[in-house]
Amino acid sequence: MNLNKLNLKWIVGSILLLAGLAAIKHGGYISAIFYLFGGLICLPPTFKVIEEKIKFPLQTWHKYIIVINSLIIGGIAIPKTPHSVISKEKNTGNEVLRMEKQADKLIFDIKGEHIIVRSGAGEQFDKIINTKATGALGKTEYCQVDYTTKVKIIEESGEWTKIQVVEPEWLSSSHIGWIPTKNIIKTKENNVLAELDLSEYEIIKTKHYYDIQNFHILIKKKDFDKEYLHEFTQRFRSKHCTMDCNVVIYDTKLIEPLIDVYPLDKKQYLEMADHLISFSTFDAVEVKSWYPFQDFQYKEYGGKNWKKTPVE
Repeated sequence: MNLNKLNLKWIVGSILLLAGLAAIKHGGYISAIFYLFGGLICLPPTFKVIEEKIKFPLQTWHKYIIVINSLIIGGIAIPKTPHSVISKEKNTGNEVLRMEKQADKLIFDIKGEHIIVRSGAGEQFDKIINTKATGALGKTEYCQVDYTTKVKIIEESGEWTKIQVVEPEWLSSSHIGWIPTKNIIKTKENNVLAELDLSEYEIIKTKHYYDIQNFHILIKKKDFDKEYLHEFTQRFRSKHCTMDCNVVIYDTKLIEPLIDVYPLDKKQYLEMADHLISFSTFDAVEVKSWYPFQDFQYKEYGGKNWKKTPVE
Protein backbone atom coordinates (compact mmCIF):
# COMPACT_ATOMS: atom_id res chain seq x y z
CA MET A 1 0.00 0.00 0.00
CA ASN A 2 2.79 2.42 0.95
CA LEU A 3 4.56 1.63 -2.31
CA ASN A 4 1.38 2.41 -4.27
CA LYS A 5 0.98 5.73 -2.46
CA LEU A 6 4.61 6.60 -3.20
CA ASN A 7 4.17 5.79 -6.88
CA LEU A 8 0.98 7.87 -6.99
CA LYS A 9 2.81 10.85 -5.50
CA TRP A 10 5.49 10.61 -8.14
CA ILE A 11 2.96 10.27 -10.96
CA VAL A 12 0.77 13.20 -9.85
CA GLY A 13 3.82 15.35 -9.10
CA SER A 14 5.37 14.67 -12.50
CA ILE A 15 2.09 15.45 -14.32
CA LEU A 16 1.75 18.77 -12.50
CA LEU A 17 5.36 19.72 -13.29
CA LEU A 18 4.82 18.93 -16.99
CA ALA A 19 1.60 20.96 -16.94
CA GLY A 20 3.54 23.84 -15.44
CA LEU A 21 6.19 23.71 -18.14
CA ALA A 22 3.50 23.57 -20.85
CA ALA A 23 1.77 26.60 -19.30
CA ILE A 24 5.06 28.55 -19.41
CA LYS A 25 5.50 27.66 -23.09
CA HIS A 26 2.05 29.06 -23.91
CA GLY A 27 2.42 32.19 -21.80
CA GLY A 28 0.26 31.06 -18.86
CA TYR A 29 2.71 32.10 -16.16
CA ILE A 30 0.18 32.30 -13.30
CA SER A 31 -1.08 28.81 -14.10
CA ALA A 32 2.51 27.62 -14.29
CA ILE A 33 3.25 28.87 -10.75
CA PHE A 34 0.35 26.91 -9.23
CA TYR A 35 1.01 23.77 -11.28
CA LEU A 36 4.71 23.76 -10.44
CA PHE A 37 4.07 24.40 -6.74
CA GLY A 38 1.51 21.57 -6.62
CA GLY A 39 3.99 19.25 -8.32
CA LEU A 40 6.75 20.08 -5.87
CA ILE A 41 4.40 19.39 -2.97
CA CYS A 42 3.57 15.93 -4.37
CA LEU A 43 7.12 14.76 -5.05
CA PRO A 44 8.60 13.24 -1.85
CA PRO A 45 12.12 14.76 -2.09
CA THR A 46 10.91 18.32 -2.75
CA PHE A 47 8.12 17.97 -0.16
CA LYS A 48 10.74 17.37 2.56
CA VAL A 49 12.73 20.41 1.43
CA ILE A 50 9.63 22.61 1.53
CA GLU A 51 8.78 21.40 5.06
CA GLU A 52 12.29 22.26 6.21
CA LYS A 53 12.17 25.70 4.61
CA ILE A 54 8.80 26.73 6.09
CA LYS A 55 9.56 24.94 9.38
CA PHE A 56 6.04 23.62 9.61
CA PRO A 57 5.00 19.97 9.44
CA LEU A 58 2.43 19.54 6.67
CA GLN A 59 -0.27 16.94 7.17
CA THR A 60 -1.71 14.81 4.40
CA TRP A 61 -4.89 16.89 4.25
CA HIS A 62 -2.71 19.99 3.81
CA LYS A 63 -1.20 18.48 0.70
CA TYR A 64 -4.62 17.53 -0.67
CA ILE A 65 -5.88 21.10 -0.29
CA ILE A 66 -2.74 22.59 -1.87
CA VAL A 67 -2.83 20.22 -4.86
CA ILE A 68 -6.58 20.64 -5.45
CA ASN A 69 -6.31 24.44 -5.24
CA SER A 70 -3.32 24.35 -7.59
CA LEU A 71 -5.38 22.45 -10.17
CA ILE A 72 -8.41 24.73 -9.83
CA ILE A 73 -6.55 28.06 -9.84
CA GLY A 74 -4.12 26.88 -12.50
CA GLY A 75 -6.98 25.84 -14.75
CA ILE A 76 -8.83 29.11 -14.27
CA ALA A 77 -5.72 31.16 -15.01
CA ILE A 78 -4.96 29.46 -18.35
CA PRO A 79 -5.07 32.16 -21.08
CA LYS A 80 -8.03 31.64 -23.38
CA THR A 81 -8.10 32.37 -27.09
CA PRO A 82 -11.13 34.55 -27.78
CA HIS A 83 -13.82 32.75 -29.74
CA SER A 84 -14.13 35.71 -32.06
CA VAL A 85 -10.46 35.42 -33.00
CA ILE A 86 -10.82 31.71 -33.75
CA SER A 87 -13.93 32.35 -35.82
CA LYS A 88 -12.26 35.17 -37.69
CA GLU A 89 -9.19 33.07 -38.48
CA LYS A 90 -11.39 30.18 -39.60
CA ASN A 91 -13.56 32.41 -41.74
CA THR A 92 -10.49 34.08 -43.24
CA GLY A 93 -9.04 30.69 -44.14
CA ASN A 94 -12.30 29.58 -45.72
CA GLU A 95 -12.53 32.82 -47.68
CA VAL A 96 -9.00 32.41 -49.04
CA LEU A 97 -9.73 28.80 -49.99
CA ARG A 98 -12.98 29.82 -51.68
CA MET A 99 -11.22 32.56 -53.64
CA GLU A 100 -8.46 30.18 -54.70
CA LYS A 101 -11.00 27.65 -55.94
CA GLN A 102 -12.86 30.35 -57.86
CA ALA A 103 -9.60 31.56 -59.37
CA ASP A 104 -8.72 28.02 -60.49
CA LYS A 105 -12.07 27.78 -62.30
CA LEU A 106 -11.25 30.91 -64.30
CA ILE A 107 -7.86 29.64 -65.49
CA PHE A 108 -7.83 27.39 -68.55
CA ASP A 109 -5.36 25.15 -70.35
CA ILE A 110 -4.68 25.36 -74.06
CA LYS A 111 -4.90 22.55 -76.62
CA GLY A 112 -2.51 22.71 -79.55
CA GLU A 113 0.64 24.55 -80.57
CA HIS A 114 1.60 27.70 -82.44
CA ILE A 115 -1.82 29.31 -81.92
CA ILE A 116 -1.55 32.90 -83.09
CA VAL A 117 -2.99 35.65 -80.89
CA ARG A 118 -4.91 38.20 -82.98
CA SER A 119 -6.16 41.73 -82.43
CA GLY A 120 -9.80 40.77 -83.12
CA ALA A 121 -12.25 37.87 -83.25
CA GLY A 122 -11.33 36.32 -86.59
CA GLU A 123 -8.49 35.44 -88.94
CA GLN A 124 -9.08 38.68 -90.84
CA PHE A 125 -7.61 40.60 -87.90
CA ASP A 126 -3.90 41.31 -87.54
CA LYS A 127 -1.55 39.01 -85.71
CA ILE A 128 -0.20 40.65 -82.56
CA ILE A 129 3.55 41.20 -82.79
CA ASN A 130 5.71 39.88 -79.96
CA THR A 131 7.89 42.96 -79.63
CA LYS A 132 10.35 41.41 -77.15
CA ALA A 133 11.01 38.33 -79.30
CA THR A 134 11.15 40.44 -82.48
CA GLY A 135 13.76 42.72 -80.94
CA ALA A 136 15.83 39.82 -79.63
CA LEU A 137 15.78 37.70 -82.82
CA GLY A 138 15.90 40.52 -85.36
CA LYS A 139 12.88 39.24 -87.29
CA THR A 140 9.14 39.58 -86.85
CA GLU A 141 7.75 37.19 -84.26
CA TYR A 142 4.07 36.96 -83.30
CA CYS A 143 2.41 36.27 -79.96
CA GLN A 144 1.44 32.61 -79.73
CA VAL A 145 0.00 30.27 -77.12
CA ASP A 146 0.22 26.49 -76.76
CA TYR A 147 -0.23 23.62 -74.29
CA THR A 148 2.48 25.09 -72.01
CA THR A 149 0.47 28.24 -71.30
CA LYS A 150 -2.54 28.92 -69.11
CA VAL A 151 -4.99 31.71 -69.86
CA LYS A 152 -7.91 33.60 -68.42
CA ILE A 153 -10.92 34.56 -70.51
CA ILE A 154 -11.67 38.25 -70.99
CA GLU A 155 -14.43 38.14 -73.61
CA GLU A 156 -16.16 35.67 -75.93
CA SER A 157 -17.56 36.22 -79.41
CA GLY A 158 -18.84 33.26 -81.39
CA GLU A 159 -15.99 30.89 -82.21
CA TRP A 160 -13.35 33.28 -80.86
CA THR A 161 -12.30 34.17 -77.32
CA LYS A 162 -10.22 37.04 -76.02
CA ILE A 163 -7.66 35.75 -73.54
CA GLN A 164 -4.74 36.89 -71.42
CA VAL A 165 -1.88 34.55 -70.65
CA VAL A 166 -1.40 34.13 -66.90
CA GLU A 167 1.22 31.38 -66.99
CA PRO A 168 4.06 31.88 -67.65
CA GLU A 169 3.55 35.17 -65.87
CA TRP A 170 6.12 37.05 -67.92
CA LEU A 171 3.84 36.77 -70.98
CA SER A 172 0.82 38.31 -69.23
CA SER A 173 1.51 41.89 -70.33
CA SER A 174 2.11 41.10 -74.01
CA HIS A 175 -0.03 38.06 -74.85
CA ILE A 176 -3.52 39.54 -74.75
CA GLY A 177 -5.81 38.98 -77.70
CA TRP A 178 -8.13 36.63 -79.57
CA ILE A 179 -7.70 32.92 -80.29
CA PRO A 180 -10.11 30.21 -81.54
CA THR A 181 -12.38 29.02 -78.73
CA LYS A 182 -11.79 25.40 -79.78
CA ASN A 183 -8.22 25.65 -78.51
CA ILE A 184 -9.30 26.43 -74.94
CA ILE A 185 -9.88 23.47 -72.63
CA LYS A 186 -12.88 24.58 -70.59
CA THR A 187 -14.17 21.42 -68.96
CA LYS A 188 -12.68 18.50 -67.11
CA GLU A 189 -14.22 16.20 -69.67
CA ASN A 190 -11.68 17.47 -72.19
CA ASN A 191 -8.93 16.02 -70.01
CA VAL A 192 -10.40 12.54 -69.51
CA LEU A 193 -7.85 10.02 -70.74
CA ALA A 194 -8.82 6.88 -72.58
CA GLU A 195 -7.72 3.49 -71.28
CA LEU A 196 -4.21 2.50 -72.26
CA ASP A 197 -4.32 -0.13 -75.03
CA LEU A 198 -1.63 -2.79 -74.58
CA SER A 199 -1.49 -3.22 -78.35
CA GLU A 200 -0.19 0.35 -78.65
CA TYR A 201 3.14 -0.13 -76.93
CA GLU A 202 5.73 -2.38 -75.35
CA ILE A 203 8.04 -1.62 -72.42
CA ILE A 204 11.44 -2.61 -73.77
CA LYS A 205 13.54 -1.54 -70.80
CA THR A 206 13.20 -0.14 -67.29
CA LYS A 207 15.76 1.30 -64.92
CA HIS A 208 14.33 2.32 -61.57
CA TYR A 209 15.93 3.93 -58.54
CA TYR A 210 14.58 4.58 -55.04
CA ASP A 211 13.28 8.03 -55.99
CA ILE A 212 12.72 7.90 -59.75
CA GLN A 213 11.54 5.48 -62.43
CA ASN A 214 12.76 5.26 -66.03
CA PHE A 215 10.68 3.63 -68.77
CA HIS A 216 11.87 3.01 -72.35
CA ILE A 217 8.87 2.37 -74.57
CA LEU A 218 8.34 1.03 -78.08
CA ILE A 219 5.34 2.69 -79.72
CA LYS A 220 3.71 0.19 -82.06
CA LYS A 221 1.34 2.59 -83.79
CA LYS A 222 2.71 3.61 -87.16
CA ASP A 223 0.56 6.65 -87.82
CA PHE A 224 1.12 9.08 -84.95
CA ASP A 225 1.81 12.76 -84.33
CA LYS A 226 2.97 14.91 -81.45
CA GLU A 227 -0.52 15.26 -79.97
CA TYR A 228 -1.02 11.50 -79.93
CA LEU A 229 2.34 10.90 -78.23
CA HIS A 230 1.64 13.53 -75.60
CA GLU A 231 -1.73 11.95 -74.79
CA PHE A 232 -0.19 8.47 -74.81
CA THR A 233 2.52 9.61 -72.38
CA GLN A 234 -0.11 11.00 -70.01
CA ARG A 235 -2.01 7.71 -70.11
CA PHE A 236 1.19 5.74 -69.60
CA ARG A 237 2.15 7.86 -66.60
CA SER A 238 -1.28 7.39 -65.09
CA LYS A 239 -1.07 3.59 -65.41
CA HIS A 240 2.59 2.81 -64.70
CA CYS A 241 4.33 5.64 -62.83
CA THR A 242 4.15 5.37 -59.05
CA MET A 243 6.63 8.18 -58.36
CA ASP A 244 8.63 10.72 -60.36
CA CYS A 245 9.40 9.09 -63.68
CA ASN A 246 10.96 9.65 -67.08
CA VAL A 247 9.31 8.19 -70.18
CA VAL A 248 11.32 7.72 -73.38
CA ILE A 249 9.57 6.59 -76.58
CA TYR A 250 11.13 4.89 -79.63
CA ASP A 251 9.77 3.63 -82.95
CA THR A 252 11.90 0.45 -83.09
CA LYS A 253 13.26 -2.18 -80.69
CA LEU A 254 16.53 -2.19 -82.61
CA ILE A 255 17.56 0.86 -80.63
CA GLU A 256 17.63 -1.10 -77.33
CA PRO A 257 21.42 -1.80 -77.33
CA LEU A 258 22.08 1.96 -77.45
CA ILE A 259 19.84 2.95 -74.53
CA ASP A 260 22.58 2.92 -71.89
CA VAL A 261 25.48 3.82 -74.18
CA TYR A 262 27.26 7.07 -73.32
CA PRO A 263 28.78 8.88 -75.03
CA LEU A 264 27.36 7.98 -78.43
CA ASP A 265 29.69 8.00 -81.40
CA LYS A 266 28.63 9.61 -84.68
CA LYS A 267 26.91 6.54 -86.14
CA GLN A 268 25.16 5.74 -82.85
CA TYR A 269 24.02 9.34 -82.43
CA LEU A 270 22.45 9.43 -85.88
CA GLU A 271 20.67 6.12 -85.24
CA MET A 272 19.38 7.29 -81.87
CA ALA A 273 18.24 10.62 -83.34
CA ASP A 274 16.25 8.88 -86.08
CA HIS A 275 14.40 6.54 -83.71
CA LEU A 276 14.03 8.33 -80.37
CA ILE A 277 10.70 10.00 -80.96
CA SER A 278 10.00 11.70 -77.65
CA PHE A 279 10.95 11.86 -74.02
CA SER A 280 9.03 13.21 -71.07
CA THR A 281 10.98 14.02 -67.93
CA PHE A 282 9.60 13.91 -64.39
CA ASP A 283 10.03 17.67 -63.97
CA ALA A 284 8.53 18.74 -67.32
CA VAL A 285 5.64 16.36 -67.95
CA GLU A 286 3.74 18.82 -70.16
CA VAL A 287 6.56 19.43 -72.63
CA LYS A 288 5.94 17.73 -75.99
CA SER A 289 9.35 16.79 -77.31
CA TRP A 290 9.61 15.59 -80.90
CA TYR A 291 12.75 13.79 -82.14
CA PRO A 292 14.86 15.69 -79.59
CA PHE A 293 18.20 14.33 -80.88
CA GLN A 294 17.60 15.86 -84.28
CA ASP A 295 19.42 19.03 -83.28
CA PHE A 296 22.58 20.94 -84.17
CA GLN A 297 24.69 17.85 -83.48
CA TYR A 298 22.50 15.82 -85.83
CA LYS A 299 22.97 18.43 -88.54
CA GLU A 300 26.74 18.54 -87.98
CA TYR A 301 26.95 14.74 -88.25
CA GLY A 302 25.14 14.92 -91.60
CA GLY A 303 21.73 13.63 -90.51
CA LYS A 304 19.27 13.44 -93.39
CA ASN A 305 16.08 11.86 -92.01
CA TRP A 306 14.56 15.01 -90.59
CA LYS A 307 11.20 14.31 -88.93
CA LYS A 308 10.74 17.97 -88.01
CA THR A 309 11.80 21.34 -89.38
CA PRO A 310 15.57 21.07 -90.00
CA VAL A 311 17.84 23.13 -87.77
CA GLU A 312 19.09 26.18 -89.63
